[in-house]
Amino acid sequence: MPGYQLDPYTQTYNTDVVREALTRRYGQRYLDYRERWARSERFEVMPFPINLVFDLINVCNLKCPMCLRSEDLIDEYPELKASKVKLSVPEVVAALDEGREHGLPSVNIGGSGECTLHPDFLEFCRAAMERDVMELRIISNGIRLTPAIAQGLIDMQATMLSISIDAFSAETYGKVRGKPDQYAEVLANIETFLDLRGRAGSRFPLLRVTFVPQPGNHHERKAYVDHWTQRADMVDVQVFSAYGAKQWTNDFECSDPFRRLNVWASKKVGPCCGFPGIDYDMGTLGPQTLMEIWNGEPMRQIRRELLTKTYRQPCLRCQGTRTRYDD
Repeated sequence: MPGYQLDPYTQTYNTDVVREALTRRYGQRYLDYRERWARSERFEVMPFPINLVFDLINVCNLKCPMCLRSEDLIDEYPELKASKVKLSVPEVVAALDEGREHGLPSVNIGGSGECTLHPDFLEFCRAAMERDVMELRIISNGIRLTPAIAQGLIDMQATMLSISIDAFSAETYGKVRGKPDQYAEVLANIETFLDLRGRAGSRFPLLRVTFVPQPGNHHERKAYVDHWTQRADMVDVQVFSAYGAKQWTNDFECSDPFRRLNVWASKKVGPCCGFPGIDYDMGTLGPQTLMEIWNGEPMRQIRRELLTKTYRQPCLRCQGTRTRYDD
């Protein structure tokens, strides 16, 4: 059951469904992109990022205990406490235009903040699709997946909608996501999305759901996988990172900075999609081009650190605390 990428900590179900759908849609161009992704996982630096992550807005409607926004960690990350900082459409469009010049194949919208809270959320998604991005992955908790948003994503034929659920009951949802009463709401929103997609006779957006096994939910893992492999196009069982841990291991590898840049809501650019990576400052969107940041000394330095396993604390706090909770 290989993952969509070479991450030994992630189990992916229905991988072939996604590969086949996107190969049919984009042909050899998509296969070439996935081949470049595989090369980046072997620590080959891509000429330009093949994935950009846009954390559109610095606010979330949940306070999950496993996130840096949790009450016991947020004070260590003052940048996350900045009130409703958000990217603008012209800023993201400029970045996407630069990406189009270099054949940018992949964009993630969503990260630390809940992307659907941005008032221009659909406009960002539409801008990416209009610039020939093959793999637009929208990462959301699903609470604000309204019929209007769902229909908008279907109409523009966005590639993938990814919903983080992490539970198979309201009680467990409350433990790992903080608000048990919203579990039923998220499920209803997903069903509405699937109904609208079916009525449109559309294959896209593909639906991905994710589950991070941890002390409060790992007993529901099997039930979750059994259910969602019948409803979603892809199911990812990911890995739990204990950000609050005080001890770490350096027995890991990470290839994110060889293929990806993360644009935070503050316009600061980071080298990875890991939440603790917000502590890294590779440059600033606007004053610098993405290419300048990609080839800058801060990026070259962090790649050297990853190759020699001389990790700084953000990397240790992210990858060095990963824990399996198997069935």
